[in-house]
Amino acid sequence: GFKGLTITDALATPQVGPGANTSRSALRAGVDVLRWGQAYRRAMTARSRLLRDVKAGRVTRAQLEPGVERIGALKQKLSGQ
Repeated sequence: GFKGLTITDALATPQVGPGANTSRSALRAGVDVLRWGQAYRRAMTARSRLLRDVKAGRVTRAQLEPGVERIGALKQKLSGQ
C-alpha cells in the first residue's frame, strides 16, 4: 500500500550478478528511480537495455507513468509550488 516514491541503491553491486536485467526487474517491481552509483558503464548499458525494452513493449508506458508522476510530484513539493 506504499504510495510514495521508491528509489534503489547500489544496483551495481556484485550480488546482482552479471547479465541480470536489473533495471527491467526493478521497474516491474514498482521502483521509480534506479541508482547505479559509480558504475557509469553499467548504468549506460542498463539505460540502453531499458530503452530497447520500452521500444519492444517489454516495459510499457503504463508501467512507467506512475513513477514519472511521483517524481514530478516530489519535484513540485521540493520546489515549494
